[in-house]
Amino acid sequence: MLTTHVGILVLGVFLGYKKGNLFNKYLIMMVVSLILCAISSKVYRNQSFISSLYASLFILDIFFYYFLVYLNVGVKRFEKVLVILIVATCLGFILQHLFFPKIIFFASAGEWISLSATPHRFIQITAQSLISLGIFLGFNKFLELKNKLYAILSFVCFVCILIRGFRIMLLAAIVSLIWILYKYNKTIFSIKNILKIAGVLLMFSFSLLIPVVQESIGNMVLRQTVENNTLDNQDYARTIQLAYYFGEHFKNTIEFFLGSGCQEIVRMVYIFQRNFLLLE
Repeated sequence: MLTTHVGILVLGVFLGYKKGNLFNKYLIMMVVSLILCAISSKVYRNQSFISSLYASLFILDIFFYYFLVYLNVGVKRFEKVLVILIVATCLGFILQHLFFPKIIFFASAGEWISLSATPHRFIQITAQSLISLGIFLGFNKFLELKNKLYAILSFVCFVCILIRGFRIMLLAAIVSLIWILYKYNKTIFSIKNILKIAGVLLMFSFSLLIPVVQESIGNMVLRQTVENNTLDNQDYARTIQLAYYFGEHFKNTIEFFLGSGCQEIVRMVYIFQRNFLLLE
């Protein structure tokens, strides 16, 4: 499985490298960074290069880009495919929520999810990163084409992220959307932008009628106020993580800069997915 996976990526690079020179420099920088991280992981953590390769596969998949270049897949055609995949992912995510605790997608099969006090935050499906992509793709295309269907796509994706209730993820999404709006018009406080923001707020108010969204927002407020899950709380999990990684985890400045690699569990997840697909 690993050999086939890597082989497909290498073949794509061989076929499309000369045609895809628009991003060659950045992709080469990515490979160099991963190699340096693998060396650092070997030196400081004794992690084998094969384990580092397993851990990097989901990053290296971006090299499938060269296959698309070789096949001369047009941007508009690829955008249509992306929109279809995003819509399918959103539908899958919503269905998993509606039918939970019945498992439709194996990514939500973990017992820790069902035992959590807020399981809706941790429900997952394969390729769910497409939902985040859908927020920005839909918003960008709406600004360019003024097609309201793209605004709806962005809104539905945002609601899916809102259901998960991760505060930092939501803040990053909102800040990024404001930045896109600014880069598009070179201003924020224009009549057109104010009307667009008002439209977004109106759509957001409608989302508050959805029970699971109400529950998600209620839990976020609870964690922020009553439970005091904020970065100024020394007992908050995120604060402990930051203190650990900035103060204890890395052995020296070199490892801090190059990275310590991913744990072996990444490889186990890959093997689990492979075996699951074989059983299917």
